[in-house]
Amino acid sequence: MFFKQLRKINYSRFSHLARNISSCPPNSSPYVRRIDTPPQFSKELVNIIVDKINNQLSSISLIKKFKPTSSLHIESHQEFFEGLLNKYPEFKEQINQASNSSVILISGLKVPELPESMVPKLKYDFKKIYNCQQTKIAELVAGLMINRFVNFSDKYKIFDAIYPTIDDVDRNDSFASSKELLWHNDGWAHDPEGQVALFCVNGNKSAITEIISSKQIVDYFKSNDKEHLLKALQYDFKIDLGGEEYILPRVKILDLDNDMIRYAKYGRFIPTSVDKKDFNQSLEAISELNKCLENIEPSLSLSLQNGDLLLIDNTKNLHRRKTADGQLAMKPATRLLLRARIEDERKNNYPKELQR
Repeated sequence: MFFKQLRKINYSRFSHLARNISSCPPNSSPYVRRIDTPPQFSKELVNIIVDKINNQLSSISLIKKFKPTSSLHIESHQEFFEGLLNKYPEFKEQINQASNSSVILISGLKVPELPESMVPKLKYDFKKIYNCQQTKIAELVAGLMINRFVNFSDKYKIFDAIYPTIDDVDRNDSFASSKELLWHNDGWAHDPEGQVALFCVNGNKSAITEIISSKQIVDYFKSNDKEHLLKALQYDFKIDLGGEEYILPRVKILDLDNDMIRYAKYGRFIPTSVDKKDFNQSLEAISELNKCLENIEPSLSLSLQNGDLLLIDNTKNLHRRKTADGQLAMKPATRLLLRARIEDERKNNYPKELQR
């Protein structure tokens, strides 16, 4: 039978990948809240989930089809999760204090790594990921934690998988690239989600995840006497998607009133102004923005490893993946992230209005 009974997790088998953190010390950055999970909490959480999955596998319907983790499934387990959190009051208080942070990094939510043979090498060959027990454990661990901060908008499928493939090996605009993925918001070309969560199942020290906030970008322009270009980034743009134009009304790269940004360095943003001066100034502003992105220090820079959960305010931050200095590009099937793209607001009414 494909679904074998899971055993309690042997934590000595987890690989500890090298971390490359160039951000400020924990919780000193105004943009990033970093929390370390107590090891015993992580062990208890995974072992309880393993027991629950073992019990569920006795159900004929679940044996026939291993369904994606839904928000209803996550919410049905939230009571036991809250009970476990209550046993670790300091950890729970750290989570509560992080609720309004623009970027939250929770490390140490250790889960079983997927064997390399189970991670696809082809871009669309992802079914085997979702048909294995390790993924179910990882989805539930990440989902229970994310559910404390945001409301899931998709009730039926929350996570998709990000992994390097042989199809997009050299592209810098694809999540399936083995190399670098340039600065962007998720969903930049259409309707950006309010929140993006990345949960690392298999880490790779070659891949560095970085974040820059809209406030850092604004500060850069002001400190370099480029404030006049900030106005141009608030003009209307249209987006050219590789020859097929998808025109969005009132698309602005920057919203100064709300510290919001909507951009992708690999995208093509075309000014819509008929005024020649404004048009040229908009092009100059984009050029300066690209220069800014390569010259300011990110608010967070690290190699995600097994058990790292990163929750990003997707309207206030750009993120990218780069290759670590001195490292080779990732090989296919050597890294696996689960991604949740969430439209809803923070649960404590944190404002989420993006000008479209």
